[in-house]
Parts: sequence; C-alpha cells; structure tokens
Amino acid sequence: MPETYGPVLLARKAQRIRKETGDNRYYAPKEVDKPDIGRRLYNILAMPFKILFLEPMLIAIVVYQSVSSYSPFFHRHVSLTDFSFSTAASISCLKRTRLCSREIII
Repeated sequence: MPETYGPVLLARKAQRIRKETGDNRYYAPKEVDKPDIGRRLYNILAMPFKILFLEPMLIAIVVYQSVSSYSPFFHRHVSLTDFSFSTAASISCLKRTRLCSREIII
C-alpha cells in the first residue's frame, strides 16, 4: 500500500533530492523538528488519559461499555436489554461451539 502521509512523503522527497544533487540543504520539517524525549513520553503516556478525561462523550461511552458488559453477571434474570454487543457476540460464539448449556434467543 503506498504511503499517503504528507510529512513522510516530503521527507522522502527531500532525501531523494539530497541523494541526487549531493546538496545537504534540502530537509523536510519532519527531519528537522524532532521532539525531545520528554515530549515523546508525554504524547505516549499522558495524552490518552488527557483525551479520555476531556472528552465527555468518550467518558460516557467508556462507562456505558464497562457497565453494560458486566450487567448479566449482576442480575439473576437477564433480559435482552441488558446485553451489550460484546456479550451478545460472546453468547453467539458459545452457541456455535455448543458450549452454551441452554438456548438463548438473541
């Protein structure tokens, strides 16, 4: 699959021009502006949590998924509204492998 990300294409073009002309003046911004180790660690470790806590819709989806995934284990009688997609997919998988002890209509 061909590369489509602009900064990478520009870096490859600059590298090709340097090789063809022998002139080291040609550089892409991606090659010049390398982030220091502190910034890279921040982007890798802190940014996912920053995005999680600053995006209300993402928080709502995460909470819904975590609660709805385990709701069948907290109730004796499970209705179809208590299933999330992952739980329904798990039961469907169990039905196909005949590991399910009773028939559940989904």
